[in-house]
Amino acid sequence: MTILKTKFFIKKVCTILFILFCTVSFLNFNCFALDPPPLTPLDEFFVANSSGIPPLPEDWQLIVDGAVTTPLSLTLEELMGDPSETRMATLECIGNPFSHVILIGNALWTGVPLRTIIEETGPLSEAQSIAFHCLDGYKVQFSLDEIMQRDDDLLAYRMNGEPLPPAQGSPLRLVLPGDMGIIWVQWIARMEITTAPPETSFSPLPLHAQIFTPHDGGTLAVGTHTITGMGVVGEGREVTKVAISTDGGVTWGHSQLLNYFVPNVWKHWQFTWEASQVGEYSICAKAEDDLGNQQSEGGFFGLRNFCITITVDYDRDDDTIPDAEDNCPNDYNHDQKDTDKDGIGDACDSDLKTSTSTTSIYNPPPPRTTTTSSIDTSSSSTSTTTVPVPPPTSTITPSTTTTTVFTLCPVEEIYGQYSNEVRALKFYRDNALSQTPEGQELIKLYYEWSPVIVKAMGEDEAFKQEAREMIDGVLEVIRGEVE
Repeated sequence: MTILKTKFFIKKVCTILFILFCTVSFLNFNCFALDPPPLTPLDEFFVANSSGIPPLPEDWQLIVDGAVTTPLSLTLEELMGDPSETRMATLECIGNPFSHVILIGNALWTGVPLRTIIEETGPLSEAQSIAFHCLDGYKVQFSLDEIMQRDDDLLAYRMNGEPLPPAQGSPLRLVLPGDMGIIWVQWIARMEITTAPPETSFSPLPLHAQIFTPHDGGTLAVGTHTITGMGVVGEGREVTKVAISTDGGVTWGHSQLLNYFVPNVWKHWQFTWEASQVGEYSICAKAEDDLGNQQSEGGFFGLRNFCITITVDYDRDDDTIPDAEDNCPNDYNHDQKDTDKDGIGDACDSDLKTSTSTTSIYNPPPPRTTTTSSIDTSSSSTSTTTVPVPPPTSTITPSTTTTTVFTLCPVEEIYGQYSNEVRALKFYRDNALSQTPEGQELIKLYYEWSPVIVKAMGEDEAFKQEAREMIDGVLEVIRGEVE
């Protein structure tokens, strides 16, 4: 196979990629088939009730009175009989930046539009505000004019399709999409429309990102890890980028956003980190919105309040468990089995070995590679070096020896096996190309030709650079769609 023929094939593949990209985008509107923003299960949703759950009167009714022409007294059944709406909205406690647990969640909220109930009462012309009185004694009082200009607020009685749980404000809570949870009042008993001026301001969700995993203060083994988290902003704006730093904000790399846009709802993201050196790391996330605003560094919801500290430790037995947490750091024991519960794993427990006549067979892990990455802040590119890591040693020799040979595909050869570019192309492969017969055929051809293309790139550096430029063109289109 000549270099000229291989070049022709690469150009043909890139051309077909562009055509399929446009076709799938037209048919599906979102060629990446990004997932919807994830919902938080009810049993995992955070609870922030400083005074506990108040008792619910057996004859509970929602009272709506004050400066109105038609006061209302509505049972829950009557409220549920009105036309309802369901909205996805993210709820965040104002104390989330300083909490040792995550105080943010996302749900589908079902209820009656707040404006519908207000309009039914016929507020008097001199009415200025609306106060919400709750069973726990809490009260907020908003501008009536501002409330009437909002079209997505709900009096919710269902959450993720289930009856609103008592810990989440049953029988009725206020849902204010895009605002902080401190004003999403719970256990509403009375809505009072009054001529008094408002006392409570709306509190839009500030632009910010948060790391979910790994956990602050944790220890990881040297190797490849996935950092995950979310980004959110209120006022109907969209989080378009989340940058990640593993050195306390000195250098930054872009994460991959996983969800399509829903106003006032979080987006989850992930970032692949090659932790190649032991030590302590400060990991930070920084969100950016569709207006070009970036999360502030300081302040209540500044990125510094969401940074985490992670320790990276050696993993001498290559079982993905850091030595500091491994009950047998010198022997492969991924399951950490400890039969006699003495804190020493079965793989290296001399007491266990002498008390049994059976011989355990050591099964070493498959050979793998460790990748180290560095972020070039001037070009946002990632340079990657792959270093073979030998399997752990053992006094027990397996009866047969198998050598596994890993062959990189062309894009992995160009960008690095664990690079963001490879991840983006694989995501496109799995969520766009594989959805059409033409795309499936192209995937098949690509892998059939991979050994030839890799060989050609190894023989001609200029050809490798030309192939990279063509694939860069595809990536530019893909990234533009994702971001």
